[in-house]
Amino acid sequence: MGLKNVRTYAGDIFDDELNKKIVQENNIGKFDVITSDLAPGTSGVKFLDAGRSLDLSLKVLDIAGKYLKNGGSAVIKILPGFNEGDLIGKAKILFKTVKKFRPEAVRKSSGEKYIICLGKL
Repeated sequence: MGLKNVRTYAGDIFDDELNKKIVQENNIGKFDVITSDLAPGTSGVKFLDAGRSLDLSLKVLDIAGKYLKNGGSAVIKILPGFNEGDLIGKAKILFKTVKKFRPEAVRKSSGEKYIICLGKL
């Protein structure tokens, strides 16, 4: 069962040309919602993995700034180990409301959380 207005893409989030191509090929002006379930390939080195996770999350905010409609929303998965304050601070510049959320379905052993961003300014 496919949804008419939902598309999923696999690629390198840091490839700005690919991001532009996706928007142009689908004749999209701006998105209503961006969801990100990104996680870096882990190395086992907590500091390195946390930095990679933060880089991915910051790129999602960059894309939201370019391609999300005013009033739009974003949901970004974050992993434990990095300064969430940096990401939340940057999100608060772009969005009216920014909250952390940890679904009950997340394994107890996982530090996985989500940043919910509502009302793009």
